[in-house]
Amino acid sequence: MTLIFNLIYFLLIIISFPWLFYRLLFKGDLYRIFSRFGYDLVPSSSSSIWLHGASAGEIISLKKLVKLIKKKYPSDEIIISVCSSTGLELASKTYTDCKVIYFPFDLSFIVNSFINKLNPRLVIVAESDFWPNFIYLLNKRKIPIFVVNAKISKGSLNRIKNTYLMLPLMRNIFYFCVQKDVYKNRLIELGIDSKNISTTGDMKYDLIDDSRIGKNINLRKSLNLSENNIVIIAGSIHLEEVDIFLDAISELSLDNDRIRIIIAPRYPNDSKNIEHKIKSFNFLPIRRTELIELSNKLDRTSILIVDTLGELRDFYGISDIAFIGGALYYRFSDKGGHNLMEPAILGVPVIFGPHNYSFEEVGNNLIDVGAGYKVYDSRDLKIALTKLSDDDRFRLESGRMARKVILEGQGATKDNYELLERMDLL
Repeated sequence: MTLIFNLIYFLLIIISFPWLFYRLLFKGDLYRIFSRFGYDLVPSSSSSIWLHGASAGEIISLKKLVKLIKKKYPSDEIIISVCSSTGLELASKTYTDCKVIYFPFDLSFIVNSFINKLNPRLVIVAESDFWPNFIYLLNKRKIPIFVVNAKISKGSLNRIKNTYLMLPLMRNIFYFCVQKDVYKNRLIELGIDSKNISTTGDMKYDLIDDSRIGKNINLRKSLNLSENNIVIIAGSIHLEEVDIFLDAISELSLDNDRIRIIIAPRYPNDSKNIEHKIKSFNFLPIRRTELIELSNKLDRTSILIVDTLGELRDFYGISDIAFIGGALYYRFSDKGGHNLMEPAILGVPVIFGPHNYSFEEVGNNLIDVGAGYKVYDSRDLKIALTKLSDDDRFRLESGRMARKVILEGQGATKDNYELLERMDLL
């Protein structure tokens, strides 16, 4: 079976060689490519536990699970594998006491080399990054694959069903912990025994805490905000979305003098361009970094730009309504939207765009209880903002339900860990 997959991969390499050459020559991918061949892989001194996450969200979702494993088994070596250079940077910062590596190319001789050097006794995969040779060779060596936060889309279901060689490999995966029952049913449709699947929820909820509630009084005072003010924040907003937000908010702020506006760019380097856009809508831009020096206060004619890092949670804590960026324009089919849970856990209702792929399930759960609002353009955004800002009782209830959704969604990490313990996999 590995021979067939190797032939397919070699054919793909030949077809994509011009693109690979371009990446090597102009994108500085030489180190990443060589690392995925395992040239700099340091062998483990004993058996290890190998965790893999393909995307940034998957890498972060493993954080509390790794912490639980480390606490109980401090001497065990933990391996974290990633696919991209940004993933490597993120994982290296997040898991300072673990070995962070690039995931191997899925060629049998490379995968075998990684397994030999890392000597894993257990492999934990986040969500749905399934590679045929990887699955086959681990199963051949009786090394269990335990999938956490598992999800399988309709498209993935159909692709696997129509791939003759992939279907039996999926059945070789030891256990699946899925986010919701619909994913469990799809796995059963693939012929996976229901005894090997549990619905434990989404581990992303467990990364959110409300430790900053009640700690933002000084921040509100420093901005000259009264209890009567309604603070609207655009969090993690992209430059492409700023005009849409300003178009929606400008008329609203004229009609309601209680409103105060904060913009927290996804990329602080965009602050200069955002300043120009704010001025074009006849507002005064004030940067967070200049606030103390200039003794400026936030009023109805100004907009605060949070051009600092690490303060977004604090500003969510003083806000009454949050528009979360990254989902109002199409980027990639599996990339869009930012963390809805951070403001929601603080009791802030959230508004977001249609391309909310990264937090789709959370967004749907918030919409279902009236705590989340999906908008498609500035008109929709204005309607949602007006609805929430005009009715204090409705806004507070919406925020209360937002917090409730996050709290009720927590516990998946603990359940997954307890399953690993009960099955004697750790």
